[in-house]
Amino acid sequence: RYKRPLGSHVIVELKRPSVVTSTSKLLEQVDKYRNALRQYLLDIGSRESVEVVCVVGRDLSDWKNLDGRDESRNTLDPKHIRVVKYDELLNNAKASYGEYLIHEKSLGRIRKLLDGLAGQGDQSHSAS
Repeated sequence: RYKRPLGSHVIVELKRPSVVTSTSKLLEQVDKYRNALRQYLLDIGSRESVEVVCVVGRDLSDWKNLDGRDESRNTLDPKHIRVVKYDELLNNAKASYGEYLIHEKSLGRIRKLLDGLAGQGDQSHSAS
C-alpha cells in the first residue's frame, strides 16, 4: 500500500511477469485488499479514496476477445482499479527520466550562467 500526498491510498498488485490472468480473477483478488482497506479507513473515520494498480507482464487473457481491453477497463474503472504492463511502466519511467534529464541539463546551464553573473558581481564589489 502507498499513500499519496493528497490523501488517496494506492494498492499495488505485482503479478509475476510470466503469469497470465483475467480481469475477473484480478478483480476477485484485489477486491479483497481494496475492501479491507476501505473498511479500515471507515473504521477510523476516514473517507479517503482507494485506488488499485495491477502490474502484469502479459496481456490479460480476456483482452484477446473482441473489445476485450475496453470491456476490462469498463469493469475495473468504476472500482478505481487499473492494469499496467511492466514494459509500459518501464517505458513511461524512461520517458519521464529522459524529460527530467533534459530539464536538469537546462537548469544546469542556467545555474552556470547565474553563477557566472554572481562571480562578476563579486569581482565588481571587491574592486570598489
